[in-house]
This record gives sequence, C-alpha cells and structure tokens, in this order.
Amino acid sequence: MAVPESSGAVFVQRIGSCFVLRGPDALTAEQTTWISALRVGAGVTLALVMVPPGSAAQIAPALGQVLGQMTGDRLVLALSGAGAQRRDGQSLAQQIADDWGLTVVAPNGDVVLTPGGMLFVPRQRGIQWWTFVAGERATPLGPRWPVPDWAPADDVISLGALELRPIPAGMLLCQAGSPVSGFDDLAYAVAAWPERPAVLSALPGDLQRHIPGAMELLSLLLERPAWVRHPLLLAPVNGSDVLPLGQAVARELALRVEVLSGFPLSGRASDEPEQVVLADEVGRITWSPFISSVLCRPHDAGPVPLIWRSPAPGLHPIDPVRPVFALAPDVHLTLTRAGLWLHEPGEALPPKESGGVDAERVRLDVGVPGVGLPENVAAVLDELMAGLEKEIRARLTIIVHAPLTAEAREGLAEEAARHGVGIEFVGPSMDWGRPELPPVEPLRRSTGTEREQVRAVLGPRWDEQAPTVRRAFEHLPILSAADRAAAAVDLVALSLFLAGDADDSAAYRACVASALSLLPTHRGPVFRDVDAADYRRLGPLVPGLVVAETGPVAGSSRNIDLPRVPEGARFVIWSQTARILEPLLPDPRAASSIDVMFVPGTRLVVLETAAGAWHGADLVFLQELPEGGSVPADALPRLLRALGQVSVRP
Repeated sequence: MAVPESSGAVFVQRIGSCFVLRGPDALTAEQTTWISALRVGAGVTLALVMVPPGSAAQIAPALGQVLGQMTGDRLVLALSGAGAQRRDGQSLAQQIADDWGLTVVAPNGDVVLTPGGMLFVPRQRGIQWWTFVAGERATPLGPRWPVPDWAPADDVISLGALELRPIPAGMLLCQAGSPVSGFDDLAYAVAAWPERPAVLSALPGDLQRHIPGAMELLSLLLERPAWVRHPLLLAPVNGSDVLPLGQAVARELALRVEVLSGFPLSGRASDEPEQVVLADEVGRITWSPFISSVLCRPHDAGPVPLIWRSPAPGLHPIDPVRPVFALAPDVHLTLTRAGLWLHEPGEALPPKESGGVDAERVRLDVGVPGVGLPENVAAVLDELMAGLEKEIRARLTIIVHAPLTAEAREGLAEEAARHGVGIEFVGPSMDWGRPELPPVEPLRRSTGTEREQVRAVLGPRWDEQAPTVRRAFEHLPILSAADRAAAAVDLVALSLFLAGDADDSAAYRACVASALSLLPTHRGPVFRDVDAADYRRLGPLVPGLVVAETGPVAGSSRNIDLPRVPEGARFVIWSQTARILEPLLPDPRAASSIDVMFVPGTRLVVLETAAGAWHGADLVFLQELPEGGSVPADALPRLLRALGQVSVRP
C-alpha cells in the first residue's frame, strides 16, 4: 500500500501478528482493515513494509527490531523486490535466511495488499513469492500469500484467443494479448476468499461470440476439485453481463454457478459490507444493482436470485423466495437484475428483455404486453420514485409494456417528467395511419419458408407487381440470381403494404422488414403529420420521452405542405436509419406524404413540443435514438433549420 512521501523515520506498528513498517503518517482505516484480515499462522512473523522511497535507507534498523522480536523461525517479508537478486548475486531474503537461520518468504517483484487478507505479486516472467532457506536454493510459491487451497491453478492457461490469468481472487478470463492488469485495476479490488476462488471476466461486451471458447477454457480450469467444491463464482470486471456464460457453464458442464450482477467491491472499513457494483467499459463505477447474484443450476429453467437488497426504505418482501414487494393491494414490485418491475399481483415473469444488466441504465419495467394496469399506477409510481436513491433515479428509464388508457399514459409521463427520468412506451402501437404490423426483428432477412407462405397468399396479385420489382432492381445493388428471387418476394410484400393491401401473418411481416433492409438509408429530416385522434392516443410527448413503433413508420423527406391536421401535430424527425422508398414508387417526383420509412422498433426521443406552432397544430421534434447512442447537442437546432422558412412559434 502507498504511504505519502516523507523523509522522516520508519515506525514499527504491530497489528495482530503483523509488524507494519511505515513512515510518519498514520495508517488509514482501509489499510488497517485489510492488514487485520491477513491470516498469519502460528510460528510465523509477518513484516509488511510500507515505507516511502525517501525513508528506504532506514528500513534495515526497523527490520532488525522486528527480527529481534520474532518467536518462531519463519518470516514473511512483504517488501517489494526482497527476493530479487542484488548485484552481489544474493537477495535480501536469502541473506536474512542465512544470517538468522530462518525460513523467509519474500517476493522478487512488487507486492500489493488486497482486500480479503491477501498479498499478491503479479506472476509474469518468474515474478512471484519465493521461499528462502539457509544454504538451499529458493523455491517458488506462486503469486499469493497466504497460499489458498485452490492455488495450484496459478499458471496462465491459454486456449485459442482467450486465456485465464491469476489475480488475487482467482483467475481473470480475458482475451489473449490484452494488457496485463495493473494494481489499480478492478480485478485487484475484489476480495480473495481462502476457501472459494472466483473467475472474473474482462471479456468485451459482445460476450456471446466468446462463449464457446470460454467454455472450453473453463473446462480445463474446472478439472481441479478445489474449483468445484463450491458453486463457481463468476463476475464481470467491466460493463458486460456474464449471465449467458454462467448459464452455459451450468448447462454444459453440469455445475452450479453463482453469477454476480457486477463485481464485489470490499468495504473500506471493517464495519462496511461487501457491495456488488457495476462499472462501465473504462472502469468507472456506475450503480449497485438490487439483485447482487443469482444461482444457475444444471437443468433449471432460469437463474434463481440469491442475494438482493430492498430498493427503498420501509419495503419488505412478501415472498420467502422471490424478491417481491407489495406497493399497493393491486400493484406489486419485483426486483430484476436490470432494475425493477412494476406489475399486477399474479404475474410471475417480467418482460424477457428486462433481464440483462446494463451498467449505464436502470430499468423500471411497467406491466406486461396485453395486460392492463390499475388506474392508481401513477400514484404508486410517484411514491416509489420518492424512495429511490438519487443515484438510481439519475440512471432510471421507465419502460411501459402494458396497454394503458390515454389518462394513464399521461399520468405516467407526468410522473416521469416530475422526477426527471426518461420513459418509453412500447405497449400498444402508436398507429400513425398505416396498417399495423406487430413487432418483428428489425432488418432480419426473410427465410425461404416465409417467402413461400407470402407467395401463396399473393396468388394472382404476384404478376401485377412485376413492374414494381423491375423498377426496384434498377436502383438496388447487383444481386445474385438467388438473392434477386428472394428479394422479389420481399419487395412485393412491401409494395402491397404501402398500398394498404397488407396481410397480418408473421411471414408477411418478416418479408416487409426484410425488404426494408434492402433499401438505401436516409439521413436527414423526416416529416410526418398525425391526426387529432392518433395524437391524443400518444399522450403527452414531453422532452426526454422515448417512443417506439411496433410496425414500420412512414413519412416524407421533404418539408412540403401536407394536408392540414387541426388539433393534430406535425412530427419533425431526424433520421439516421430510415429507408428510402424511391425504388418502389411509380413516380418518385410525385411523392407526397410517403417516400421514407422507419423499420419496426425504431426508437425516437422527444426533443421539444411547440404547441400550435404549425398552422395551429403542434410541432413535435424527435431524434432517432440508435442502440447505445446518444442525442447530439445540436439535434433541435438542426431540425429547426430543416423547417426552412416555416414560422415556428415557441
């Protein structure tokens, strides 16, 4: 541990069986806690040297004082480099062993004190702890002291593009060739348990592609009995979610795996408990999840929560197994790994997309698709929000899955705005005037089976669309014969959808989305007019609100005079991924209200609403929000410029 620079004397302070050699500055509470946790056995003296460079010359007298007080014949000299050879060919540790007739354990590299009572030396190129005996050659011990029962897995284990490296708490799963962890890395902040090692993952966010290789590598490690004596402890040290890896290990290797939602950060004092926290990709701590860990078991349907905490003061679980709280007789709250889930009693499973941990965002999922919520949900939400930690609210996004009345939507939006949190309505379709298509996976290409089903539904209408397909191919990249045959069906489906002649089958929806993936991308403003009924159905569009359409959403790339929409609104949207429909339009020059289309599931964030600013109708400014993206600072001014000479009243 570092001590502030000082040129004063070296002080010897005894803490239990440990002698601490330090400068004039007192030890911090954190240092004292970690030193007190060091497990020094009978007959062993531990000398922990924490001396600033300016006092290094005074270490010898202080060390002599410690040697004079020894009662056993074994000395652990926790002094960086004490086991390294000097110019005379002998190390300080070997000299002490020879001169005093002792067995000395010392490192030949830098040593760091870590939480949980562990002294660690990074193991690379022979750097580790060594045992020195008078008149004998030194023998290696590994990177840790005290040596835990599971220590034989200390060597780096490499396989393909991945490797396991020793760290204080166990092993670090990382990409081969990645930088070696430094003492200030999060991997060194995880306490080492003498009886139970951990695997910490530093794999990148696209963990899924690494799971096969990680499974093969972990199978080599888990051949050691000490590593499967307890459920394998698996935790991330970056912003990724390691649950998919934990589930794969449990399923394929028939092991119990405890998966932490984040990494366990030790308290800085003896009375502070360990806390599981999340960190972003650069290691900054973001928030502490309500569910700290889950247990994955072989042949189980899903992970079981093990450790959780109450989200607000005064809340107590009503279920002995599941983390469920009753906020009102007709409104319950369940903890998820991603945050919270507000729902009616009796609902057992939250929306499937609510399970993943996100270091940057806390989710508050509301309801489930197709099932309404009580009218008092806004009041219940208000009380819950008031009890949440400020750090949680700062990262909170409310995601509404339930179909709600206009009044309920307005109430939730007002509560979100009052508490300064974002809200997304992903329940019923916004229905902006096109035939609604239920959700499909965006930009997925259709399958052969889906296209066959659509072709059968089209029947004689197929031949009528031949000119449309030929015209589209003239504007699209060169495709192979097989690709052209597949694309033809997709394009016909989209063409008929634009004409209002849509089929509601899953195959038809897939072909429409597939056709959109073939079209070029429009980056720029999109204008869409919404009639009064549809506008009221959307509820209040307050800044920060995120909305998503379950089907394709069409608009115009040109700020033309569309039909007036009294009591409705003109939507002005900045597009990044909308698709240009020109290849399918019979006369692109005559295009009026539709010449671009957003794919299903596109997320739009409300920037501003100007009441009555468009010939008496409201103007609503929105920005397309890509996955993991953010809103540019100039988003609203850019949209205002796109309106050209239109008079906008704030």
